[in-house]
Amino acid sequence: MLDPKHTSAYIGRGSIYQSQKQYQKAIDDYTAAYKIDPTQAYGYYYDLANVAFAQNQLDQALSGYTKCIELDAKLPDAYLGRAAVYAVQGNNDKALADHASAIAAAPDDAEGYLERGMFYDQQGDFDKALADFNHVLASDPQNPDALDGRD
Repeated sequence: MLDPKHTSAYIGRGSIYQSQKQYQKAIDDYTAAYKIDPTQAYGYYYDLANVAFAQNQLDQALSGYTKCIELDAKLPDAYLGRAAVYAVQGNNDKALADHASAIAAAPDDAEGYLERGMFYDQQGDFDKALADFNHVLASDPQNPDALDGRD
């Protein structure tokens, strides 16, 4: 039994449930954590959006990531999540705009460049993909995803 006031325990267990594809249990734990500490709204909506995306509930995922961005536009993860939803939906312009927003929010974080590089690669825009992978490798020469992307 979890301590009913320990939000990080609920979030941690929810994350484990999510990785085990026990989505309803994950949602229940994320919701319990949010009820204990509503100041954690960003994490709550982000976690729920990830669960929705994992279940291919794209409209719910899009809504959750958008709510995160409304709460804090300076955190890149929600932009990258929403970009992934847009990419699956075939809305490439919006996906690229969100990649750009993620990079603008955290220009020193390789993840935005890596994700955008993979998007460009999937779209067949290999020159732009290569530029993003090279950008990642300039600061992290052994990044396996960027090395993979260049091959």
